[in-house]
Amino acid sequence: MKKNNEEEKLQIKSSLFRRPMRIDEEIEVAKNSEYARWFRCLKISQVYTEYSRAVVSGKRPDKINVDEGIKRTYANFGDVRRLTFEDWWRQKGRYLFALTQPLKKVKVLTTERDLDTLSLNNNKLVLEIPLTVTRQTVMRQIGKLVKEAYEARPPVNIYAEAPIRVKRQNSKIRMNHLDFLLDVLEASVKHKELSLIEIGEMTGVEIHLFAKTKANEIDLNDTAFKRRRKQQAVSRCINRAERLVDNAIRGVFPSFAKVDKPKLGYKEHRF
Repeated sequence: MKKNNEEEKLQIKSSLFRRPMRIDEEIEVAKNSEYARWFRCLKISQVYTEYSRAVVSGKRPDKINVDEGIKRTYANFGDVRRLTFEDWWRQKGRYLFALTQPLKKVKVLTTERDLDTLSLNNNKLVLEIPLTVTRQTVMRQIGKLVKEAYEARPPVNIYAEAPIRVKRQNSKIRMNHLDFLLDVLEASVKHKELSLIEIGEMTGVEIHLFAKTKANEIDLNDTAFKRRRKQQAVSRCINRAERLVDNAIRGVFPSFAKVDKPKLGYKEHRF
């Protein structure tokens, strides 16, 4: 049975759906969602790894210099160091990102008691619909009133409004772009002996020869120029991926916003 549009956009499983998914179906959906990339960020983060190790070993995690956002993320996501995404989803993810109650729906008030329990606020539109006029007239008037009500308020963020324990950011960032950035960052961490040029060649970073460069400064046969462009492109990818991870371990995902915290200790490349 087809889910409604908001449930499709949220891409989360819930026993409240009319046709609950089997666990294997649910995992396949989750593996292609932002949640799998969020999990991957936690796996990459050295700070999250060290904090997890300290918590599990009981070696005074309060002595580790982390902020409250990281502590909250650990309280929700737990220790991911030795878990695959599939195992983690079974244990934690499916509960963190499931609907805790049904999504709100349009209701019909049919009794005086319903009216007594009605509360008016800026998040509701209450209409009185006379059924003695034609359906076409009613639908036209309802459409106009609803349109005016929505135009008078900010756009609805379904991710912020959804009844979910851990919420993600409303974002249009493509999943393949996140995968690419994390690939570059992982390669830079795992292969510390490699230069930026070599990391770029390994991960397929493309260079933009004409980006922010005057036409008369470009020499397509200049090897040094191309190397600088490659280094700059890889460095930008690593910086963006670091910001993605910095935000993810603090419960904000996906986001490239600058985090005013000390660097997480990723490898600093030298040309």
